[in-house]
Amino acid sequence: MFWSLLLRLVARLISVYEHFLGLKNTGIWGKKEFIKRSLNMAYENVQYGYSMIAVLVIVLLLVVYFVKAQPVALYITAFIVLAVMLNFYKLKVTVDASSVSWEMGVGLINGSIAVNDIKEVTVVESRWVTGWGIRKINNGTLYNVSGFDAVNIALHDGSVIRLGTDKPAELKQAIQTVKSR
Repeated sequence: MFWSLLLRLVARLISVYEHFLGLKNTGIWGKKEFIKRSLNMAYENVQYGYSMIAVLVIVLLLVVYFVKAQPVALYITAFIVLAVMLNFYKLKVTVDASSVSWEMGVGLINGSIAVNDIKEVTVVESRWVTGWGIRKINNGTLYNVSGFDAVNIALHDGSVIRLGTDKPAELKQAIQTVKSR
C-alpha cells in the first residue's frame, strides 16, 4: 500500500508540474503534446528515462528490504530517491532561432547555448561507462537520461556539450539548419 501511494504521489506531482508549464497531458508516462511558446521553434524533443526510474525504484525496494526496522532511515532514503527521480526522469531539448536549450526533470537542472557559439555538431554514441545523469567528459559535460545515443556540440571556446537523445540525427539536423540561417 505504501508503494502504491508513493507512486501515485510521484505521478501526481509530475502531472501538476507539467500542467503549470502549459503542457497538455495525455497520460503521465505517455507522449505529451507541447504548446509551442514561440513561432521560431525549430525542434523540441522529450526523452524519458524509464531505465533510470526503474533503477531508482529497485534501489528504494532494496533499502526498504534491508532497513525495515529503521523508519527514519527509510523516509530519508525515500525522500532522496524521490528527489533524484524528479530531477532526472526526462531530458527536454529545444532548438530555436537563437539557442539550443535543455532541461532535466522538473527543470531545476537546465542550460542553454547560443547558436552563434556552436562550432560543430556531430552524432556520437556514448560509452556505457559515461552512464546517465550529468557527467564530466573530455572538455565538457554530458546530459543524459537514457540510452547511449547523443549529439556532441563543440563550442568555439573548445568546450563540449553532449546531449543524450533518442533522435540524434533529427537534433543534429535542427541545429545545423538553424545555424545556417
